[in-house]
Amino acid sequence: MRNVWKKVCACVLCATMMVGVKVPSTSKQDMINVTAEDDHDGEFTYQKKTYQYKNIDSSKISIVRIKEQGGEVTVPSTVTIGGKKKTVTRIDGPFADYQTYTAISLPSTVTEVSYSAFAFCVINKLKLSDNLEKIGEWVFWGADIKQISCSSKKLKEVGGYIFCDAKSPDIAVLGDWLVRYNVPSDVKTIDLTSSKLSGVTKAVNFVFNFDEHVTDLKIGNNNALLKTNYYWNGCQRNIKNVYLNGKLVKCTGANETVPKIIKDNYDFFDWGNFNAEYTKQKAKYVLNNLGLNYYGPNNKIIGTLSAAEEYKICKKVHDYIVKNYTYDVKANGSFGKVFNCHTVTKCQYDCQMYAYLVECAGVDAETCYQEGGNHAWDVVSIGGNLYYVDTTNDRANHMYCLFLYSNETSDKGTDMWGGGHINSNQRYTNYASDKWDLQTHPFANRNLNGKRPNCNIIHGDINKDYYCRGGDDEMLGAFLCVGSTIRNKCLKSKDGYVSLTDSEFKTINSSTSGNKTITLAKKENGKIKLLFDPSACDVNFDGAVNICDLVCINQRLGDPLKK
Repeated sequence: MRNVWKKVCACVLCATMMVGVKVPSTSKQDMINVTAEDDHDGEFTYQKKTYQYKNIDSSKISIVRIKEQGGEVTVPSTVTIGGKKKTVTRIDGPFADYQTYTAISLPSTVTEVSYSAFAFCVINKLKLSDNLEKIGEWVFWGADIKQISCSSKKLKEVGGYIFCDAKSPDIAVLGDWLVRYNVPSDVKTIDLTSSKLSGVTKAVNFVFNFDEHVTDLKIGNNNALLKTNYYWNGCQRNIKNVYLNGKLVKCTGANETVPKIIKDNYDFFDWGNFNAEYTKQKAKYVLNNLGLNYYGPNNKIIGTLSAAEEYKICKKVHDYIVKNYTYDVKANGSFGKVFNCHTVTKCQYDCQMYAYLVECAGVDAETCYQEGGNHAWDVVSIGGNLYYVDTTNDRANHMYCLFLYSNETSDKGTDMWGGGHINSNQRYTNYASDKWDLQTHPFANRNLNGKRPNCNIIHGDINKDYYCRGGDDEMLGAFLCVGSTIRNKCLKSKDGYVSLTDSEFKTINSSTSGNKTITLAKKENGKIKLLFDPSACDVNFDGAVNICDLVCINQRLGDPLKK
């Protein structure tokens, strides 16, 4: 019985909804037929087209549907319904969805077009309201609209996906909004200087969506469309060649930076092909300007150079970064942003820039960080041994104290410039392996992620205090004065002990450096123990210990900001 009553009620409801109600109008042309259904409150006929509408309030209505397809449609701005004048202020879905028209024109009274109003429609020419303020989501979903226009200066809100899966137009500008920019598969250039975009000041999110077939970008002096949220899934990173006012942007000197419009919007270009190419171009000029060869990222020269050449490269690049960049903890982006814009830097970008440059010059390098801390620096390989380089702290302290140090420096050293301490708990930096990270950080060996660097040698630590600083130069100077026979015996020592005659022992402890007598050995349990590390005396890595090493260590103990 219950099911029978349900069927009866359903039939009554359907019959009620199908009843047409005639309402008189003040104009024969505007005679309307009102039909009550769920998605509208009535109908009216205008210029041989039947419109279904919904009341917004006592004086405003929205149009929800045109019942007849084809031809040209001019939506009225006002209609008289039941003796009352109503203003058309909104177009609601499914207004013209899945229908075909030659042209549709919306009146200036319309301020909003809502969800899917033109979904999957076919229209040759569509003119939107000159006073449009809001467009909802999915409005032109799947549509094929040959020409669309909207000159409204009041448009403030545009929903997402409004041209999702649409067939046309390729470019659509509504007011000052870019709402569609389709890139055909045979087009490789995004032209932001096009006259069609001259009035654009903003765009909908992800309006640009292209892959690696797009390689070129044309820009002028307007940066309105250089925002990452306008590009789907970072697709702007595919851009390799940038033309500014018709001229290809490329680096032509070591001290050159990218043009101002690119510098001001570098987050748009960061991590992409343009950043990678410009970085390579500038790196070549920088290294050549330092008197070094440029081999490029991931070159086959790495590991084949002499230790002396590797040392020279590491020192020159160290000095370049220390002298030419200033520190600011607020710096952000990638090291390419710092390098190519010559902006402020911090430890993360110091070490990445250093690793990139020395590897392009032929020296193996990695970056590392303090586990649980907030500092980063470098690991370099010289003569097959690993050393740390910290350009950030060396810049702050005007010295080379953290140039080629080791784990022992941080684990056992107790003091630095005025009581400070070196960061410990070192780990190789963790880098991602996606396409863009691999390109931006080509120096990083991902197999080392999170491991502790095996840095066990302190370069230039002659007096064995875990640092290369004052005192090491005095010991080296005294050692060079003892004569070649004693020097050779000491240099052959493997355990810190040496066999010397009484005369030689007296000589080694009477040597002077700067009018100061330096003690280089002592007797211990009947043996002669060296108080310095002979293996650390080859400061310039040329395989010999001589006056050149003293010159080198004196340079290291100087101020790199002044030398």
